[in-house]
Amino acid sequence: MKLRAPEKMKTVLTGFLALLMSLVGLNAMAVLTIEITEGGDSGIPIAVVPFEFEGGQKPEQGLRSVIAADLHRSGRFELLPTGDFLSRPGHPDQVRFKDWRLIKAEALAVGQISQSGDDRYDVTFHLFDVFKEKQLAGYRWSVQGSQMREVAHQISDHIYQAMTGVPGAFDTRIAYVTMENSSGNERTYRLMVADSDGHSAQEILRTNFPILSPAWSPSGNQLAYVSFASRTSGAMIWLQDIQTGTRSKLL
Repeated sequence: MKLRAPEKMKTVLTGFLALLMSLVGLNAMAVLTIEITEGGDSGIPIAVVPFEFEGGQKPEQGLRSVIAADLHRSGRFELLPTGDFLSRPGHPDQVRFKDWRLIKAEALAVGQISQSGDDRYDVTFHLFDVFKEKQLAGYRWSVQGSQMREVAHQISDHIYQAMTGVPGAFDTRIAYVTMENSSGNERTYRLMVADSDGHSAQEILRTNFPILSPAWSPSGNQLAYVSFASRTSGAMIWLQDIQTGTRSKLL
């Protein structure tokens, strides 16, 4: 997907910057009070079976722990403990649905990792509706060991969409800003990019000036953000390439 023309982006970002500057200039801020009166519905009970492995050397990164963390973090699922499992199938023909109804699982995820070469693995995944005894999803990947986290996030996305009807967003990246105090009155700001769960964090920019409102380009290869070039300059909008680190001033 291509980026919009710089002129169009400037128009959008100019309006955003004007709004941002007007908000910064306010002397008072409204106080938002949120009152929680009751809890939400419990999540969908799901059993994620540890993936069966065939081969000589397991990949360093397992799949189940990442999938379970993704689904738990969404708040839409109740992960059933592995200690309650009556069986641990790796293939669809090994699934006995009665075992999973007994522990009140509504969904079941099983899979297998097979070593196909030096640091190469084939991953298969199947998702079942336990009560209908029906397969809801099934996928296969051929990847390197370093890509296991990415595959796990994609599996989480497939589970989330199959069970909720809404596309998952686990296999995405987030951009955020950190700040730390250094010697004297200096502060160091860092623009960071990481997986949706915070792993694989990468520093994109380090500066002594504030970084505000990072936003992704449609291609996902660049970030736009508001920052300053010097102590006397006004706020500027920058566009920075994630891979090369090069940046250009938009406004």
